[in-house]
Amino acid sequence: MPLTLRRGIDESVLIGNDVKVTVIGVKGKRVWLSFEAPMNVPIFREEVYLARKKALIEETDKLKSKEKLISLGALDVDLLAHKNVEIIVHPKGELDGK
Repeated sequence: MPLTLRRGIDESVLIGNDVKVTVIGVKGKRVWLSFEAPMNVPIFREEVYLARKKALIEETDKLKSKEKLISLGALDVDLLAHKNVEIIVHPKGELDGK
């Protein structure tokens, strides 16, 4: 069951030690949130994350087993984990998918 909290304007929720989410405004059914997180923590709206994940999965499904996966960010590698795509990191930092 998800955690449900009630917060007012200028009230925050802390996630772990490094992420702070603050309500900065409310107008009707819209809520404005402020996120404070380290630069290495990706923050996406859910619909953007899901669209990116879907596109990435579709693209990897098209790849043959020996074609390279290049220019993948850490988030993309995480998204591929459930597809059982083997990621090999070479000393040069290149990523190959098999």
